[in-house]
Amino acid sequence: KQLLPKQLNFENFLRTIFFQGKVTRNKFVGIYHSMIFYGFVVLFIATELVAIHADTPFKVFKGTTYIVVSFLADVGGLFVLFGIGLAYYRRYVKKPDYLSATKPNQEKFMYAMLIALVVIGYFLEAIRIYVTNMPVGERLWSPVGYTFAAVIGLLGIPQNILAISYKTLWFLHMLNTMAFVVSLATTKFFHVIALPLNALLTPFRRGAVLNPMDFANENAETFGLGKTSELTMKERLDTLACVECGRCTQVCPANLAGKPLDPKLIITKARDVLFANPNTDVELWGENPIYASNELDSCTTCGACMEECPANIEHVQVIMDLKRYKALTLGDLPPAAADATNKIKKNGNPWGITQDDRFNWADGLEVPVIEAGKKVDYLYYVGCAGSYDGSNQKVVKDTVALLKKAGVSFAVMGKTEKCNGDPVRRFGDEYSFYEIAIENIANMRQYTFDKVVTHCPHCLHTIGKEYAKFDDGVFETVHHTELLSELLRSGKLKALKEVADTLLLPLSAFAINCNCAVKVYSTTTGSHQQPYTVFKTYEANEFSSYQVKNQWACRKSCEEKFQDDLPSDRLSSLLILYTQKLIEERTLGYNCTGLTTLKFPVRVRAKLGKLALGNVVDIVQVINHEQVCF
Repeated sequence: KQLLPKQLNFENFLRTIFFQGKVTRNKFVGIYHSMIFYGFVVLFIATELVAIHADTPFKVFKGTTYIVVSFLADVGGLFVLFGIGLAYYRRYVKKPDYLSATKPNQEKFMYAMLIALVVIGYFLEAIRIYVTNMPVGERLWSPVGYTFAAVIGLLGIPQNILAISYKTLWFLHMLNTMAFVVSLATTKFFHVIALPLNALLTPFRRGAVLNPMDFANENAETFGLGKTSELTMKERLDTLACVECGRCTQVCPANLAGKPLDPKLIITKARDVLFANPNTDVELWGENPIYASNELDSCTTCGACMEECPANIEHVQVIMDLKRYKALTLGDLPPAAADATNKIKKNGNPWGITQDDRFNWADGLEVPVIEAGKKVDYLYYVGCAGSYDGSNQKVVKDTVALLKKAGVSFAVMGKTEKCNGDPVRRFGDEYSFYEIAIENIANMRQYTFDKVVTHCPHCLHTIGKEYAKFDDGVFETVHHTELLSELLRSGKLKALKEVADTLLLPLSAFAINCNCAVKVYSTTTGSHQQPYTVFKTYEANEFSSYQVKNQWACRKSCEEKFQDDLPSDRLSSLLILYTQKLIEERTLGYNCTGLTTLKFPVRVRAKLGKLALGNVVDIVQVINHEQVCF
């Protein structure tokens, strides 16, 4: 239930306070939100200077300070009003579906309060300028107030009426300010406090790394999140920080593919229950469950919602706590998930293929198998897909060939290697994952090696991050593209044309496919860039015509993408390879590596979502028709 993490995220905290954090990722929203925010910062500074000047011995609001601050305050007020106008247009005129809210008219009250603060301030300034005989300089450094003062002069309002109006407006201004302070706790205004605090408390790039469960508590009657009292302090803060902007909804691949999951509703449902029952411990899975099973089961824990959320809300943590309760306490697992879990525990892989066939991919390749008592630099963890899937085996074989060519000291576990358990944990069956992890750690600790290398992003994440929470489970783990990149830099591998032509194409198709998940799951800065580093090194082959540019690609997770410089037939071939891979893994449209998660325009993602698990040619046609750069 603790709120404070081991390390506070001061960088994110400062970026959120001074530079709007992730808000500016949407340019339109970034413009009007910045106008409102920075406009009010200036107005706040001006107000404080006035208070200091009037109520303390320090007469600071005069001379150059008065001229500069007065001008900035007038302009800042205009910025606030214009920004509110743009915000109103977006929410109440355009009305995009993702902006749906529990209290749809709450923003109108907030907008009205902010407008009143600014407009009353202008009127007070205008009366002051008018009764002080319209100083000429005010025309320059108080242009708005001076204009209003000129209107007062044209109307010929008597001095006694102006005096009463001035006192009345000050009183209303004070009431409005106090009402604003009071409303902080009950409206979305609270985000001015909650967002910086959440930014400070959210670990840097935790992503889909899950909180562990305590199975040592013999008195525990339930496991997971079953009632509101079991929400952690951080999860409670997350519910308060949500402003229902809908960015999590926009990037959720499950939602884009038509699944019943909306990450925003996961958070707002909990918030609404907490607000409606402040002193009651509410059952989330009672006679009328707040969450539907298929709603939670649609989540693949890709972390897109958390990556994009400007409030730094950790949707995946809440979803997984709910799934754990559903799986462990209610015994509710989808049939396919239960079947895969049983096969992993029995056969060591989610497809139920016999363990004896796990090492068949290496027949005739003379792949070194690790032995107890013999040290190697790298333990190559092949993973289930690499062991059993034909297209993945090409990647494994090519990686092995490259490691051999570079003279790397490595070995594989062969038939003793088993699934890392990541799918089981994502299903919510935390106890089965616990058993699998303990067995795998014990198995790996039989051998002596420096690092684990793997091409599978899920093995990379689980072995490198999740196992570290268990006793003796700390393994330094690197992605195969990181190792290959280092070998290229050191000169142990050279970009020979014959090597590139035979090995690079299948390796590249898989590396790009994995890269989304590598970025989401890995907290190692730059690891997602290594596939492109490897490709750029091979200047002797056709891939040299790819130009890597710093642009947003995979839902702002992959920070580089290929420019469309290849001939159309070559590009289509690569797209088909990539897309066919996704369809074979049944991930297209709803997994973290699905095409619908790429940062394509919304219209393209919508079309791709409708083609989920559809024809490869149709998908390529959509991409080509929309002239999307891949």
